Amino acid sequence: MNQYAKRISALLAVIILSACVAIPESAPPTKVKDEMSDLASALAKSYLVSNVDEFHDRVNKLEECILQEQLHSNSRYTPEELDSMAIYLAGAIHTMAVANRITDLEHGRIENLYDPDTESDEERLFQQLDWAISSCEGVD
Repeated sequence: MNQYAKRISALLAVIILSACVAIPESAPPTKVKDEMSDLASALAKSYLVSNVDEFHDRVNKLEECILQEQLHSNSRYTPEELDSMAIYLAGAIHTMAVANRITDLEHGRIENLYDPDTESDEERLFQQLDWAISSCEGVD
């Protein structure tokens, strides 16, 4: 086999192998999944959450909502800035959602801060995350 044939064989092998690799629809530009997972783990420990998977699911859903637009467009932010913004905004949105709920209670727009059948602190925390997700999604 001459040099030319070897090069073509090598090129064909690379093309065939690369065709087998899945191409993601949109590769996330950040390591934010890891950062938010670390945040969720720390908060779950802090709040003594027993259902850690459900807690992680809610935090991930909030993070996806926060970064939805940024991940699908050419962001002007660096990956590190997006990581920081996601963590900051998760806290800000959570705080705002709880404050809005308290305001609604004070003005008589709702009867109870939490659902009447809520008994545990964990259930209250999950409801707060649900309020934050709804707020982020504009469902409120």
